[in-house]
Amino acid sequence: MEPTEKTKAFMVVAEGNTYRAREDLKSLGFKWNREHGWWYHRMELTAVNCKHWIEGLAEHFGPGVQFGLFERIDNG
Repeated sequence: MEPTEKTKAFMVVAEGNTYRAREDLKSLGFKWNREHGWWYHRMELTAVNCKHWIEGLAEHFGPGVQFGLFERIDNG
């Protein structure tokens, strides 16, 4: 049995021209942060899954929406 890769807490942020993508973002679990003007999604992922998730989002939404990934240091 192979060892499993450890998951970490991440926050994925979507910004840019997100208005047209808002329903898709909501359906994926993203929430709007009015104070910062971006969408965010908190999740537990492995490093490999993070890379694939971000690449998939970028391909689906195209160049108008940018995604950032931040490792969370809190539990919320």
